[in-house]
Amino acid sequence: MTLPANRRPVSIGRSDARRDQLVALCVSVVCLALIFAIQPSITRLRVGAPDAAGNRTGGLVVENNGTVAQLAIEAPRLTVGGFRGLLAMYLWQGAEDDKNERRWQALDTKYNMIGKLEPYFTSVYIFNAWNLAYNLSAQWHDVPNKYLWVLKGLDHLYLGEKYNPENSDMIAEQAQMYFNKIGDSFERLDYRRYWRDNIRDQYQIPARKEGEAFDPFEPHRMVALYLAMPQFKISLLEDPQNPAKKGYGIKILAAGKNAPPPSALDHNYYGLRHISPEDADKLEAMQWSAEPKKGTPEWNAYLKQLDTAFASQQAREKPDATIDFRYGISVYYFAYVEYARCLCQPVSPSTTGRQVIDARPAMSFRMWVRDDAYYAMSRIREIFMATPRGAEIKDYDDRVLDIRDCYRNIRLIAQPNALEEFELHLSAAEGRYPQNENIHRKHIYETNYMAAIARGESEMFEGLVAWRGPEAKPKLTAEAQRRLLNAINLYKAAQHQVDYYLERFYPIKDTPQGRYVPPDRGDYEKFKDRLQTRIDGVQAFLDAPDEASRKTDFLEVDTIEK
Repeated sequence: MTLPANRRPVSIGRSDARRDQLVALCVSVVCLALIFAIQPSITRLRVGAPDAAGNRTGGLVVENNGTVAQLAIEAPRLTVGGFRGLLAMYLWQGAEDDKNERRWQALDTKYNMIGKLEPYFTSVYIFNAWNLAYNLSAQWHDVPNKYLWVLKGLDHLYLGEKYNPENSDMIAEQAQMYFNKIGDSFERLDYRRYWRDNIRDQYQIPARKEGEAFDPFEPHRMVALYLAMPQFKISLLEDPQNPAKKGYGIKILAAGKNAPPPSALDHNYYGLRHISPEDADKLEAMQWSAEPKKGTPEWNAYLKQLDTAFASQQAREKPDATIDFRYGISVYYFAYVEYARCLCQPVSPSTTGRQVIDARPAMSFRMWVRDDAYYAMSRIREIFMATPRGAEIKDYDDRVLDIRDCYRNIRLIAQPNALEEFELHLSAAEGRYPQNENIHRKHIYETNYMAAIARGESEMFEGLVAWRGPEAKPKLTAEAQRRLLNAINLYKAAQHQVDYYLERFYPIKDTPQGRYVPPDRGDYEKFKDRLQTRIDGVQAFLDAPDEASRKTDFLEVDTIEK
């Protein structure tokens, strides 16, 4: 059959292509319609629903385009579109070059630019914060500069949380920065001391105004930003001589009547739980004969009394009651709050297992005991060893009160909370992690013996204060003698607590091959030996024939770990 000259054969492939194009067009139209339909729901999830004032809250991210400066930063991110990732990678490579070439300001600028290009990519903030706090701080030889870059890393994490609110990975890293870097790094003694001083001396900086830029090398001002964060429940204390002036230390909200006890279902932080001095005396009397072994009648009675002590103090507290920390506070308080906040989040952190994070509030209180005990011991040395006998100490009264605050913190806050948090973490009844018994029972024993050592140190300190007198004229008064003799008895009780620890976790065993001494036993046995040095030194101090013969060189040894 021959077709007419004006007609051409229809290609089957061409017909199929037109059909495919029509199908694709229809699918595109449907997809666009679906996008427009679900866009309001996506917006609500992303930035939250508007409240009565028109502000969006409760969203997954925070976008603040309220200022021209913010718009100038956001505009490049919005205009480069899909090329943001490529530009961020380019800046990241430049940042590595800046780090290697020690161009610190350029590096800091690039990190901020990367954060603005990818504000909702939490790994950017976590990686760069780690680099600032760990790698960059190590480039400096002097500790104050190291400390500044550690704060810079912490600041970077909080910057990231502005765009990623209540992100468990970000919060966990903030807690780790307090706990591991400031609290337990090689320079920890300096970092922890700087932290306390920055909190104590907030009055030295003017109040920060909203949107005000600050010098990144002002640690007092950087710490002020953290103190103002609502999760820490902190307000500044007034000058005792002029109540209108703020920043002479801080005060923290105490857990009042409305605060529930900690449980597996409620990790929210309602204020700082503490016990009364009278209840602390009762607990200490029980502690001397109660080895913290799980399930024993003595230890169960101790824990029951501890619960009663918390409950009775909480019932007495007014809703707005606070606890004063005029001379600063341990960095482990901040670690505790951030770990508790991390546990409140509906999604567990991906960088650290929940089982580990669940134990960290207890570990933070345990480390608070150690931190305050060591800090107080170093301050005692400054008064009674570094200063010539009889010399006037300008801030003597403040130093005495600072040391007393540390021992108060251990007795009424840190040790009781550590023991309760550990027992909750190990509780099968609370649905927690009883499989960690062998790990954290050891920490319970450690907390007890450290607190017992601190109790002896506190009494020894009060004896030396009574001996020195308010006019720096040393004399062994009856009060000084009573306190020092009591300190000896408390040191012996602390040795007993160390014995519990050694015999439970590092026992000496007789084997067919001979006597086996665990290699790590000596690391802890030395503290028992140092307590004996304290006992002998205090006794020699008491037995000295005259004031000129009384020596305080027994203070040289460390009775507690740094």
